[in-house]
Amino acid sequence: MSSLSEFAQVTRRVVVYAALAVAAYFALVLLWKMATAIYFAINPPPEPPPTVGFGTLPQLNLRLTDVKGTPAYVLETPTGQLPEMANRAEVVAMASPVVTLLGEEKARELATKLDFGGQGTLSADRKTLTFTDSPDKRTLVVNVITQDFQLSTAASRIVKLAKGVAPSPTSATESAKRILAQQLGLLKFGFEAGNQTTAFFVSNGKSLLEAGSSSEAHLTEVSFFRTLTDVGSQNYPLLSPNPKRGLIRVGITTRLSPSILNTLSIYFEAAETEIDKTKVETYPIKTPQEAWDEMRAQNKVAYTKLTGELDSVTITGISLAYFDDPTYQAYLQPIYVFSGVGKIGRSEGEFITYVSAISSIWVQQP
Repeated sequence: MSSLSEFAQVTRRVVVYAALAVAAYFALVLLWKMATAIYFAINPPPEPPPTVGFGTLPQLNLRLTDVKGTPAYVLETPTGQLPEMANRAEVVAMASPVVTLLGEEKARELATKLDFGGQGTLSADRKTLTFTDSPDKRTLVVNVITQDFQLSTAASRIVKLAKGVAPSPTSATESAKRILAQQLGLLKFGFEAGNQTTAFFVSNGKSLLEAGSSSEAHLTEVSFFRTLTDVGSQNYPLLSPNPKRGLIRVGITTRLSPSILNTLSIYFEAAETEIDKTKVETYPIKTPQEAWDEMRAQNKVAYTKLTGELDSVTITGISLAYFDDPTYQAYLQPIYVFSGVGKIGRSEGEFITYVSAISSIWVQQP
Protein backbone atom coordinates (compact mmCIF):
# COMPACT_ATOMS: atom_id res chain seq x y z
CA MET A 1 0.00 0.00 0.00
CA SER A 2 2.83 2.37 0.79
CA SER A 3 4.27 1.93 -2.69
CA LEU A 4 0.87 2.70 -4.21
CA SER A 5 0.59 5.80 -2.03
CA GLU A 6 4.05 6.94 -3.04
CA PHE A 7 3.19 6.36 -6.72
CA ALA A 8 0.03 8.43 -6.35
CA GLN A 9 1.97 11.25 -4.72
CA VAL A 10 4.57 11.22 -7.47
CA THR A 11 1.86 11.20 -10.12
CA ARG A 12 0.15 14.18 -8.53
CA ARG A 13 3.44 16.05 -8.42
CA VAL A 14 4.10 15.27 -12.10
CA VAL A 15 0.62 16.48 -13.04
CA VAL A 16 1.03 19.69 -11.03
CA TYR A 17 4.48 20.38 -12.44
CA ALA A 18 3.24 19.67 -15.97
CA ALA A 19 0.30 22.02 -15.51
CA LEU A 20 2.61 24.70 -14.15
CA ALA A 21 4.97 24.20 -17.07
CA VAL A 22 2.16 24.51 -19.60
CA ALA A 23 0.83 27.61 -17.85
CA ALA A 24 4.32 29.12 -17.78
CA TYR A 25 4.75 28.33 -21.48
CA PHE A 26 1.54 30.06 -22.48
CA ALA A 27 2.31 32.99 -20.17
CA LEU A 28 5.73 33.40 -21.81
CA VAL A 29 4.17 33.19 -25.29
CA LEU A 30 1.59 35.82 -24.33
CA LEU A 31 4.25 38.09 -22.82
CA TRP A 32 6.39 37.66 -25.94
CA LYS A 33 3.52 38.62 -28.21
CA MET A 34 2.67 41.63 -26.04
CA ALA A 35 6.29 42.73 -25.96
CA THR A 36 6.59 42.29 -29.73
CA ALA A 37 3.39 44.27 -30.34
CA ILE A 38 4.56 47.08 -28.05
CA TYR A 39 7.96 47.17 -29.74
CA PHE A 40 6.53 47.40 -33.25
CA ALA A 41 3.99 49.98 -32.10
CA ILE A 42 6.88 52.12 -30.88
CA ASN A 43 9.22 51.12 -33.71
CA PRO A 44 7.04 50.24 -36.71
CA PRO A 45 8.80 48.49 -39.59
CA PRO A 46 9.50 50.70 -42.59
CA GLU A 47 6.70 50.77 -45.17
CA PRO A 48 7.70 49.16 -48.47
CA PRO A 49 8.32 51.73 -51.20
CA PRO A 50 5.62 52.52 -53.79
CA THR A 51 5.54 49.97 -56.58
CA VAL A 52 5.62 52.51 -59.48
CA GLY A 53 5.07 49.61 -61.86
CA PHE A 54 3.80 51.74 -64.75
CA GLY A 55 7.01 53.76 -64.89
CA THR A 56 6.84 57.48 -65.59
CA LEU A 57 3.24 58.60 -66.07
CA PRO A 58 1.87 60.93 -68.76
CA GLN A 59 0.79 64.40 -67.70
CA LEU A 60 -2.90 64.90 -67.02
CA ASN A 61 -4.80 67.23 -69.31
CA LEU A 62 -6.76 68.98 -66.56
CA ARG A 63 -8.12 71.67 -68.92
CA LEU A 64 -7.82 74.40 -66.31
CA THR A 65 -8.36 78.03 -67.32
CA ASP A 66 -6.39 81.05 -66.20
CA VAL A 67 -7.74 82.98 -63.24
CA LYS A 68 -8.37 86.63 -64.06
CA GLY A 69 -6.27 88.83 -61.81
CA THR A 70 -3.79 87.83 -59.15
CA PRO A 71 -5.93 87.03 -56.12
CA ALA A 72 -4.60 86.40 -52.64
CA TYR A 73 -5.11 82.76 -51.67
CA VAL A 74 -6.22 82.32 -48.07
CA LEU A 75 -6.38 78.99 -46.22
CA GLU A 76 -9.46 78.61 -43.99
CA THR A 77 -9.99 74.89 -43.50
CA PRO A 78 -11.88 73.72 -40.37
CA THR A 79 -8.55 73.16 -38.61
CA GLY A 80 -6.91 76.23 -40.10
CA GLN A 81 -4.17 73.98 -41.45
CA LEU A 82 -3.41 71.82 -44.45
CA PRO A 83 -4.80 68.29 -44.05
CA GLU A 84 -2.67 65.24 -43.38
CA MET A 85 -2.42 62.88 -46.34
CA ALA A 86 -0.81 59.51 -47.02
CA ASN A 87 2.48 59.65 -48.90
CA ARG A 88 1.23 57.51 -51.76
CA ALA A 89 -1.86 56.72 -53.83
CA GLU A 90 -3.04 54.10 -56.29
CA VAL A 91 -2.79 54.57 -60.04
CA VAL A 92 -5.08 52.35 -62.10
CA ALA A 93 -4.78 51.32 -65.74
CA MET A 94 -7.53 52.18 -68.21
CA ALA A 95 -8.75 49.57 -70.65
CA SER A 96 -7.48 50.20 -74.17
CA PRO A 97 -10.09 51.53 -76.63
CA VAL A 98 -11.72 48.89 -78.77
CA VAL A 99 -11.34 49.65 -82.47
CA THR A 100 -14.24 48.39 -84.58
CA LEU A 101 -15.01 48.43 -88.28
CA LEU A 102 -18.71 48.66 -87.45
CA GLY A 103 -18.62 52.22 -86.10
CA GLU A 104 -21.05 53.60 -88.67
CA GLU A 105 -23.42 50.68 -88.19
CA LYS A 106 -23.39 51.13 -84.40
CA ALA A 107 -24.00 54.86 -84.82
CA ARG A 108 -27.07 54.17 -86.97
CA GLU A 109 -28.36 51.66 -84.41
CA LEU A 110 -28.06 54.35 -81.74
CA ALA A 111 -29.89 56.83 -83.97
CA THR A 112 -32.75 54.37 -84.43
CA LYS A 113 -33.06 53.91 -80.66
CA LEU A 114 -33.34 57.70 -80.29
CA ASP A 115 -36.01 57.88 -83.03
CA PHE A 116 -33.86 59.39 -85.79
CA GLY A 117 -34.46 58.21 -89.31
CA GLY A 118 -32.15 58.02 -92.31
CA GLN A 119 -28.56 56.97 -92.75
CA GLY A 120 -27.04 60.17 -91.40
CA THR A 121 -24.45 62.44 -93.00
CA LEU A 122 -20.84 61.29 -92.77
CA SER A 123 -18.26 64.03 -92.24
CA ALA A 124 -15.50 64.59 -94.78
CA ASP A 125 -12.93 63.05 -92.41
CA ARG A 126 -15.25 60.08 -91.86
CA LYS A 127 -15.17 60.54 -88.09
CA THR A 128 -18.73 61.64 -87.33
CA LEU A 129 -22.24 60.82 -88.45
CA THR A 130 -24.87 63.53 -88.08
CA PHE A 131 -28.60 62.83 -87.94
CA THR A 132 -31.29 65.52 -88.00
CA ASP A 133 -34.91 65.59 -86.93
CA SER A 134 -36.16 68.82 -88.51
CA PRO A 135 -39.77 68.80 -87.21
CA ASP A 136 -38.61 68.59 -83.59
CA LYS A 137 -35.34 70.49 -84.15
CA ARG A 138 -33.18 67.71 -82.77
CA THR A 139 -29.65 66.80 -83.83
CA LEU A 140 -27.56 63.72 -83.07
CA VAL A 141 -23.82 63.72 -83.72
CA VAL A 142 -21.99 60.41 -83.20
CA ASN A 143 -18.24 59.87 -83.26
CA VAL A 144 -18.04 56.63 -85.25
CA ILE A 145 -14.55 55.92 -83.90
CA THR A 146 -15.12 56.35 -80.15
CA GLN A 147 -18.96 56.10 -80.11
CA ASP A 148 -19.19 59.23 -77.97
CA PHE A 149 -22.21 61.25 -79.02
CA GLN A 150 -24.26 64.37 -78.46
CA LEU A 151 -28.03 64.61 -78.74
CA SER A 152 -29.30 68.19 -78.63
CA THR A 153 -32.57 70.05 -79.09
CA ALA A 154 -32.47 73.61 -80.42
CA ALA A 155 -32.87 76.31 -77.79
CA SER A 156 -35.44 77.95 -80.08
CA ARG A 157 -37.54 74.77 -79.72
CA ILE A 158 -37.08 74.48 -75.96
CA VAL A 159 -38.10 78.10 -75.32
CA LYS A 160 -41.58 77.28 -76.64
CA LEU A 161 -42.13 74.84 -73.78
CA ALA A 162 -44.02 76.06 -70.76
CA LYS A 163 -41.86 76.98 -67.79
CA GLY A 164 -42.30 74.61 -64.89
CA VAL A 165 -42.30 71.44 -66.99
CA ALA A 166 -38.87 70.45 -65.68
CA PRO A 167 -39.23 67.27 -63.58
CA SER A 168 -38.11 66.97 -59.98
CA PRO A 169 -34.51 65.81 -59.40
CA THR A 170 -35.70 62.37 -58.33
CA SER A 171 -37.99 61.91 -61.32
CA ALA A 172 -35.40 63.22 -63.77
CA THR A 173 -32.72 60.92 -62.37
CA GLU A 174 -34.98 57.87 -62.64
CA SER A 175 -35.86 58.77 -66.23
CA ALA A 176 -32.23 59.36 -67.19
CA LYS A 177 -31.15 56.03 -65.68
CA ARG A 178 -33.93 54.21 -67.51
CA ILE A 179 -33.00 55.76 -70.86
CA LEU A 180 -29.29 55.00 -70.50
CA ALA A 181 -29.64 51.51 -69.03
CA GLN A 182 -32.74 50.01 -70.64
CA GLN A 183 -33.08 51.90 -73.90
CA LEU A 184 -29.45 52.49 -74.85
CA GLY A 185 -27.47 49.98 -72.76
CA LEU A 186 -24.91 52.65 -71.89
CA LEU A 187 -25.06 52.87 -68.10
CA LYS A 188 -21.78 51.02 -67.40
CA PHE A 189 -18.09 51.46 -66.55
CA GLY A 190 -19.02 52.30 -62.93
CA PHE A 191 -21.56 55.02 -63.77
CA GLU A 192 -24.39 52.62 -62.90
CA ALA A 193 -23.22 52.54 -59.27
CA GLY A 194 -22.01 56.14 -59.05
CA ASN A 195 -23.59 59.39 -57.94
CA GLN A 196 -25.86 61.78 -59.80
CA THR A 197 -26.36 65.52 -59.47
CA THR A 198 -29.08 67.66 -61.03
CA ALA A 199 -29.45 71.23 -62.26
CA PHE A 200 -32.37 73.18 -63.72
CA PHE A 201 -32.08 74.99 -67.06
CA VAL A 202 -34.23 77.48 -68.94
CA SER A 203 -33.94 78.53 -72.59
CA ASN A 204 -33.87 82.17 -73.70
CA GLY A 205 -34.28 81.11 -77.32
CA LYS A 206 -30.57 81.19 -78.08
CA SER A 207 -28.92 79.23 -75.28
CA LEU A 208 -29.60 77.47 -72.00
CA LEU A 209 -29.18 79.24 -68.68
CA GLU A 210 -29.29 77.80 -65.19
CA ALA A 211 -32.61 78.32 -63.42
CA GLY A 212 -33.18 78.67 -59.70
CA SER A 213 -36.01 76.15 -59.41
CA SER A 214 -38.10 73.69 -61.41
CA SER A 215 -40.96 76.21 -61.61
CA GLU A 216 -38.70 78.50 -63.66
CA ALA A 217 -37.09 75.76 -65.76
CA HIS A 218 -37.71 74.00 -69.05
CA LEU A 219 -35.59 70.98 -68.25
CA THR A 220 -33.63 69.16 -65.56
CA GLU A 221 -30.13 68.00 -66.44
CA VAL A 222 -28.80 64.90 -64.68
CA SER A 223 -25.02 64.50 -64.43
CA PHE A 224 -23.55 61.05 -63.84
CA PHE A 225 -20.37 60.65 -61.79
CA ARG A 226 -18.61 57.56 -60.52
CA THR A 227 -16.45 56.57 -57.56
CA LEU A 228 -13.20 54.60 -57.50
CA THR A 229 -13.91 51.56 -55.31
CA ASP A 230 -12.31 48.20 -54.54
CA VAL A 231 -8.79 49.44 -55.25
CA GLY A 232 -7.27 51.00 -52.13
CA SER A 233 -8.32 51.36 -48.51
CA GLN A 234 -10.58 54.32 -49.36
CA ASN A 235 -13.11 55.20 -52.03
CA TYR A 236 -12.49 58.38 -54.03
CA PRO A 237 -14.74 60.43 -56.34
CA LEU A 238 -13.92 60.74 -60.02
CA LEU A 239 -14.20 64.29 -61.33
CA SER A 240 -14.35 65.49 -64.93
CA PRO A 241 -12.73 68.72 -66.19
CA ASN A 242 -15.82 70.59 -64.95
CA PRO A 243 -16.45 69.22 -61.43
CA LYS A 244 -20.12 70.21 -61.70
CA ARG A 245 -20.85 68.22 -64.86
CA GLY A 246 -20.34 64.51 -65.39
CA LEU A 247 -19.06 62.72 -68.48
CA ILE A 248 -22.66 61.60 -69.01
CA ARG A 249 -25.42 64.23 -68.89
CA VAL A 250 -29.08 63.83 -69.76
CA GLY A 251 -31.57 66.72 -70.09
CA ILE A 252 -35.16 65.76 -69.26
CA THR A 253 -38.47 67.60 -69.64
CA THR A 254 -42.11 66.42 -69.48
CA ARG A 255 -45.43 66.53 -71.36
CA LEU A 256 -44.04 65.92 -74.86
CA SER A 257 -45.26 63.14 -77.12
CA PRO A 258 -43.91 60.72 -78.13
CA SER A 259 -42.07 60.23 -74.83
CA ILE A 260 -38.65 60.03 -76.49
CA LEU A 261 -38.90 63.77 -77.18
CA ASN A 262 -38.82 64.41 -73.42
CA THR A 263 -35.12 63.54 -73.63
CA LEU A 264 -33.99 66.95 -74.85
CA SER A 265 -30.26 66.25 -74.64
CA ILE A 266 -27.69 63.56 -73.99
CA TYR A 267 -23.98 64.27 -73.77
CA PHE A 268 -22.08 60.98 -73.66
CA GLU A 269 -18.31 61.35 -73.27
CA ALA A 270 -17.59 58.06 -71.51
CA ALA A 271 -16.98 55.60 -74.34
CA GLU A 272 -13.23 55.35 -73.65
CA THR A 273 -13.27 55.45 -69.85
CA GLU A 274 -13.37 51.79 -68.75
CA ILE A 275 -11.20 51.19 -65.67
CA ASP A 276 -9.06 48.02 -65.49
CA LYS A 277 -8.92 47.29 -61.76
CA THR A 278 -6.71 44.25 -62.32
CA LYS A 279 -3.76 46.56 -63.01
CA VAL A 280 -2.98 48.78 -60.02
CA GLU A 281 0.29 50.33 -58.87
CA THR A 282 1.15 52.77 -56.07
CA TYR A 283 3.00 56.05 -56.59
CA PRO A 284 4.38 58.73 -54.26
CA ILE A 285 2.25 61.86 -54.16
CA LYS A 286 2.98 65.49 -53.43
CA THR A 287 2.62 66.68 -49.86
CA PRO A 288 -0.33 68.98 -49.17
CA GLN A 289 2.16 71.84 -48.79
CA GLU A 290 3.67 71.14 -52.21
CA ALA A 291 0.20 70.97 -53.77
CA TRP A 292 -0.85 74.20 -52.03
CA ASP A 293 2.23 76.02 -53.29
CA GLU A 294 1.67 74.71 -56.83
CA MET A 295 -2.01 75.67 -56.78
CA ARG A 296 -1.20 79.28 -55.85
CA ALA A 297 1.61 79.50 -58.39
CA GLN A 298 -0.43 78.16 -61.32
CA ASN A 299 -3.38 80.51 -60.60
CA LYS A 300 -5.87 78.45 -62.61
CA VAL A 301 -9.43 77.33 -62.05
CA ALA A 302 -11.57 74.31 -62.94
CA TYR A 303 -14.92 75.89 -62.02
CA THR A 304 -16.25 79.30 -61.05
CA LYS A 305 -19.06 81.56 -62.20
CA LEU A 306 -17.12 84.70 -61.40
CA THR A 307 -16.12 86.59 -64.55
CA GLY A 308 -14.03 89.56 -63.43
CA GLU A 309 -10.62 89.89 -61.83
CA LEU A 310 -10.59 88.09 -58.51
CA ASP A 311 -9.46 89.92 -55.40
CA SER A 312 -9.10 86.83 -53.22
CA VAL A 313 -9.77 83.11 -53.02
CA THR A 314 -10.52 81.48 -49.68
CA ILE A 315 -9.83 77.73 -49.71
CA THR A 316 -12.05 75.88 -47.25
CA GLY A 317 -11.60 72.29 -48.45
CA ILE A 318 -8.69 70.17 -49.70
CA SER A 319 -9.18 66.54 -50.71
CA LEU A 320 -8.02 63.81 -53.04
CA ALA A 321 -10.02 62.64 -56.05
CA TYR A 322 -9.27 61.06 -59.44
CA PHE A 323 -9.40 62.82 -62.78
CA ASP A 324 -12.00 61.43 -65.19
CA ASP A 325 -10.82 62.50 -68.64
CA PRO A 326 -13.45 62.47 -71.42
CA THR A 327 -10.76 61.40 -73.89
CA TYR A 328 -8.72 58.25 -73.49
CA GLN A 329 -6.04 58.35 -70.79
CA ALA A 330 -3.78 55.36 -70.20
CA TYR A 331 -3.94 55.66 -66.41
CA LEU A 332 -6.42 56.91 -63.85
CA GLN A 333 -4.43 59.29 -61.64
CA PRO A 334 -5.18 61.14 -58.39
CA ILE A 335 -5.58 64.90 -58.10
CA TYR A 336 -5.76 67.40 -55.26
CA VAL A 337 -9.08 69.25 -55.24
CA PHE A 338 -9.07 72.74 -53.73
CA SER A 339 -12.52 74.22 -53.10
CA GLY A 340 -13.67 77.46 -51.60
CA VAL A 341 -14.96 80.93 -52.41
CA GLY A 342 -13.64 83.58 -54.77
CA LYS A 343 -14.37 87.27 -54.23
CA ILE A 344 -14.63 90.32 -56.46
CA GLY A 345 -15.40 93.31 -54.32
CA ARG A 346 -18.58 92.41 -52.45
CA SER A 347 -19.50 89.65 -54.87
CA GLU A 348 -18.46 86.10 -54.22
CA GLY A 349 -18.88 82.70 -55.85
CA GLU A 350 -17.79 79.09 -55.65
CA PHE A 351 -14.23 78.31 -56.71
CA ILE A 352 -12.76 74.85 -57.48
CA THR A 353 -9.37 73.99 -58.91
CA TYR A 354 -7.17 70.92 -59.40
CA VAL A 355 -3.51 70.00 -58.97
CA SER A 356 -2.02 66.72 -60.18
CA ALA A 357 -1.19 64.71 -57.05
CA ILE A 358 1.55 62.41 -58.39
CA SER A 359 5.07 63.41 -57.37
CA SER A 360 6.63 65.38 -60.24
CA ILE A 361 9.59 63.01 -60.58
CA TRP A 362 7.16 60.33 -61.74
CA VAL A 363 5.40 62.48 -64.34
CA GLN A 364 6.65 63.02 -67.86
CA GLN A 365 7.86 66.57 -68.36
CA PRO A 366 7.02 68.56 -71.50
